[in-house]
Amino acid sequence: MSKVIKTIIEKRTNNLSYEASKLQCDKPNIRSTTEKFMIVGLGNNKSSQTRHSVGLQVLDCLADKLNLDWVDDIDNVAGHFAMRNLDDVSLILLKPQLPMMVNGTSVSKAARHFCVPPENVYLIHDDIAHKIGKITLKDGGCANGHNGVRSVLHALDTEKLTRLKIGIDCPPTKDKVALYLNEQFSPAEQQILGDVLEFNYKLFFLFLLPCSSIDCLFIALTSS
Repeated sequence: MSKVIKTIIEKRTNNLSYEASKLQCDKPNIRSTTEKFMIVGLGNNKSSQTRHSVGLQVLDCLADKLNLDWVDDIDNVAGHFAMRNLDDVSLILLKPQLPMMVNGTSVSKAARHFCVPPENVYLIHDDIAHKIGKITLKDGGCANGHNGVRSVLHALDTEKLTRLKIGIDCPPTKDKVALYLNEQFSPAEQQILGDVLEFNYKLFFLFLLPCSSIDCLFIALTSS
């Protein structure tokens, strides 16, 4: 995890800038000093326990650690969201309730509804290129064949999204990928993934929040 931590620190230290997006807030006249961030877990809403939906499972874990309740809001965000305000930071968790290949519709609706700029939208999704439980950070770039990511990039009209990828391993042959993605984790895989989430969940927030807010967030995490 040391490389992930190093990347996280460098990302915040360098204060990376992003190009303005065409996405517009639903409430343009409302001004706030609160900086808003949205973490999105990608998956298939009707098969949330499969390998392909590990992003949804991670968000359930994060919401549990923060003691947050999910709100069902199909009209405004086409999904479930949970929110917590921490001093000058507003954190929104989003679980799209649409099929994977159109997850972007939910993400763009939520970004407009909560007035979250695209550069503050972060994705968590499955990655068949790495072993089960391996966490990698990708700062921008194409979807690499992931339909859910592709949908979000198209909906937000940008490839400059930070993504946290959760390794789920891959089947022995390419012709079994679709079946593999739609299977549930084995008990052994669930144990590995559970251990990773339990011991490293704070990193999911560390890569996201401004340095000035990290201490506040960690206090909230440990007191939940």
